[in-house]
Amino acid sequence: MVSYAHADETETVGRIEQLRGFHVVRDMESFRTGRATESEMADGIDCDVLVVHLAPNALKSDAVIESEVKSSLRSYNTTGRPVVVIVPHGIGSSRTDVDAAITGRLPYSANVSWGDVSADPAPLTSDEAAAVTAKALHSLFGAGRGPARGCWELKVATRGSRSTSAGLLVDATDMVGGDGPRPGTADDWGRIYAGLRSLEETLRAHGSRRRLDVTLAAHLTAAVATGFVSRREWQLCARDDKGRACQIGSTVDCNGFDTPPVQPGVPTDERLFVEVAIADREIEHDVEAVIERTGMPRARLRVGRHSAELMTPDEMAAGAAGLARLIKDVRRQNGARRVDLSISTPAAFAALLGSQLNAVAAPVVLHEQHDDDYTETLTLDAR
Repeated sequence: MVSYAHADETETVGRIEQLRGFHVVRDMESFRTGRATESEMADGIDCDVLVVHLAPNALKSDAVIESEVKSSLRSYNTTGRPVVVIVPHGIGSSRTDVDAAITGRLPYSANVSWGDVSADPAPLTSDEAAAVTAKALHSLFGAGRGPARGCWELKVATRGSRSTSAGLLVDATDMVGGDGPRPGTADDWGRIYAGLRSLEETLRAHGSRRRLDVTLAAHLTAAVATGFVSRREWQLCARDDKGRACQIGSTVDCNGFDTPPVQPGVPTDERLFVEVAIADREIEHDVEAVIERTGMPRARLRVGRHSAELMTPDEMAAGAAGLARLIKDVRRQNGARRVDLSISTPAAFAALLGSQLNAVAAPVVLHEQHDDDYTETLTLDAR
């Protein structure tokens, strides 16, 4: 839950909600009409983490301090939840100033996690808000907290409107979602990728839990990036559109794919273009629009599929592993210094492919389909 005062600026609160890793309770979206606010607050603080945007008006608000913060601290002392993360904003330039400002309003508690102090009353930047999210995740999944065995459940959402999840949630729909198709900017995708990496690092630091069950309502850029950040030490299980579990096994092949000979291009160019079209939409002409705009690459690897039938989970897993191996081999044979990846695939396949793109020995530049073209979105520093 995010606790704040409406009289303070709320742009910061909206940014804290992005890239969060949580299903967020916020009064404007989660409180139900016709019910007493006090009752809704009590339900709201029955949560895992309370993030308090402690700006001047929030500090004066009894609803924030008494009903939410103090009630949460009392609950933590008896039940161990919720974790309370306080973000001081515009009430002092140092912790000494903040401590003086909260004297008499908020009692000292060793169970509070503090975000960075920001004296500037202007809204926090996206990067500063992302740091708050990271602090909340580290506080929740710190040493000795949370289950250490089993499977993390994660939903990644970047398309459409805001989403919900029973497990962990990375929701960047405010950045790159919405009603119409949006490819997203490089800056947006950089922040999304940073959020995914921060989440993975936090979970990896917590115990020995190494299975990640991912559901995607996302751009293919997000799907590949999700797989890529979980490539180390993780057993990734990606759910396809039918809810079937797809995960890499011992079989590695491209037998179901149509892979014509690699097309040579300009020897002095550094790029290997990889085009994977195994879904309904052909992408050859869209990729050629990129070539017309940026020049002929060193080589083009084109991958299609013989059958129009829905791929089975085993076919997805074997094909993703086989395609990743093929990309590495072709890059090495052609001496390309970067791989440009344009794909039209199921999201689950894209995530599995991303999980296998280690040891490429070159950056992997992701492109997102938009209209009749592809837009460069995110660069993965593959090693």
